[in-house]
Amino acid sequence: MNADTGHATPATRFTPPSNLCEKTSTLGNASQLSFFYSVVEFPPFLVFCSYVGSLVFQNADKLLSSGGDAAVLLWDVTKLKEPLLTFLGHEGDALSVRFPREPGSNSFVTCSTDTTMRVWDVRSGKCTHLFNCTGEVNSCAFFPSGQAVVGGCHNGEALLFDLRSANQLQKYARKGARVSGVDFSKSGRVLYCAYEDGHVGLWDTFGTGGYKAKLDAHFSSNAGTRRIISAVSLSPDGTALATGAYDALIK
Repeated sequence: MNADTGHATPATRFTPPSNLCEKTSTLGNASQLSFFYSVVEFPPFLVFCSYVGSLVFQNADKLLSSGGDAAVLLWDVTKLKEPLLTFLGHEGDALSVRFPREPGSNSFVTCSTDTTMRVWDVRSGKCTHLFNCTGEVNSCAFFPSGQAVVGGCHNGEALLFDLRSANQLQKYARKGARVSGVDFSKSGRVLYCAYEDGHVGLWDTFGTGGYKAKLDAHFSSNAGTRRIISAVSLSPDGTALATGAYDALIK
């Protein structure tokens, strides 16, 4: 989907990346062609006692995970024996974990069904900011400057908080539509809120009067739960917005 026009881009034929290898195997009379990345294989992580809801790399070696046990774990992917740090504080499922867009930050944000967002110091394992929201928080993101965070809530509200003052700056409310994903434009002027009804709302981050545009991302061709947008992400150069939904489509 083009972030400026809101129109879906035409489907293109899949072209395997250069580091993708082909492998043909025979099962009975059928031949199966599969692709796999030619990367180093690491031993598996420890088995979790609950689902893993979010994964994000800090750098090439460090990985954060969060999920249904409310804990956030920092891993060294070259060892994978025990987590380097465990970040404790959430009292419900830790649904999402995000670093600021610019690399090199030692802070990250998490959100939870306990209706809070927390900002953490990855070096110390300490929570530096706690923000109470108005509902279960399904998704979170940093403002491009790294000085504010937004959380998208199950009650249809998205809340923007300033890290320096620890105050709420804005509330973006849409009745009857649960927020399932959030992200900012490259400049931060636009906040993209994905909803479970299949729409994406484009909000003026520091403006008033409701969202400025609404994209029919997965609404018109679906019914029921197939409309639910499960992921939204802006491209690094800021020129495209991608959404994925229960309809098994990426747009």
